[in-house]
Amino acid sequence: MRSVFDGYEIRSIYGLWCFIKNIPTFIKWGHQRIHKGYCDRDYYCFCYWFLEIVPDMLEELNENRHGYFQIDENGKVIHSFDEISDEQEKIYSERYGDMLKIIARYLRESTEENCSMKNPYDDALHEIYAAFEKKYGLTGEKLMSTEEREKARKTGEYPYYSPSDVPAEFPEFEEIRQKHLEYDVKIRVHREKVRKVALDMFAKYFDTLVD
Repeated sequence: MRSVFDGYEIRSIYGLWCFIKNIPTFIKWGHQRIHKGYCDRDYYCFCYWFLEIVPDMLEELNENRHGYFQIDENGKVIHSFDEISDEQEKIYSERYGDMLKIIARYLRESTEENCSMKNPYDDALHEIYAAFEKKYGLTGEKLMSTEEREKARKTGEYPYYSPSDVPAEFPEFEEIRQKHLEYDVKIRVHREKVRKVALDMFAKYFDTLVD
């Protein structure tokens, strides 16, 4: 998370109340980041923090760096102090910068928010759920029988219904849901693949990530 305030947007009176209520926590997190470099919120979801912050750091390193590491055409780091031509220096600098940008781009691509692959069945599935919710309620509570309502009042356990419980009204639901799930698997495989590429490069060039 870039800021300790992320996720606490003030869009309503309730949002303002939550923000004010959590001011002591914000101060605590800010104090921790000043003294430790990270706060409790960062390690609550370390993977999310890494994928959100590291790409920005890599891009800033590339934009503000004063030098570069020599990387040959095969991607191998060259440890040499020999003099090189201005043209070769430009090639090495661009190659090093490209490496930083590729890692940053692949790390971002591996996140749900920034992944270029989008599920083409999202809208269709959302429309079905919206129609179901409008007619039967958020959890389909209007489908409950009198006996089920009485039991739920006593136990506090309410059943959850979905469009699959009224197939006559939503005959296309199961097919769309299955296609949606299958495409989600493809997206997950893609994200894992690019993340592996990025992390392999991150490990390979780890010692060059300095300025």
